Amino acid sequence: MAVELLPMIATERRRAADLIDSLTPAQLDTPSLCGAWTVRDVAGHPVSPLVQSPWALLPLLVGAGLRPHVANARLARRRSPGELAAALRDRAEHRFRLPVVGWHGQLTGLQVHRQDIRRPLVRGPGEALLLALTGRRVVLADLTGDGVTRLAGH
Repeated sequence: MAVELLPMIATERRRAADLIDSLTPAQLDTPSLCGAWTVRDVAGHPVSPLVQSPWALLPLLVGAGLRPHVANARLARRRSPGELAAALRDRAEHRFRLPVVGWHGQLTGLQVHRQDIRRPLVRGPGEALLLALTGRRVVLADLTGDGVTRLAGH
């Protein structure tokens, strides 16, 4: 059963909170690896389902043209970095489970999004393979070997 992933998810939420706390305003405004999102938008992405009920999110989702990622980014911009970090830390043990991908997807998402933040800021070594496997093509230049061609083809 995937319940054993909950402590790992809590750890990743705390790590994300620590990372957010370490960023300057300029770093928060830096473009991330996630399309049009800034580092701040990515930082706030996992917070919304932890602090808002689905019913409270509905008007924002409708206002965003039923695009959850747009709604999430708007919510992230409404909170200070300290509030984002505090929400992740205070609700690290929250049992929210993503539809379709469940806890496995949530754990992977937290790990990848931390790299979506770190890599543009050149903050420590990135997990290039993890990022490449999740479609972040910008890391392909950091990889070598026969598998790079295969990753580039996806």
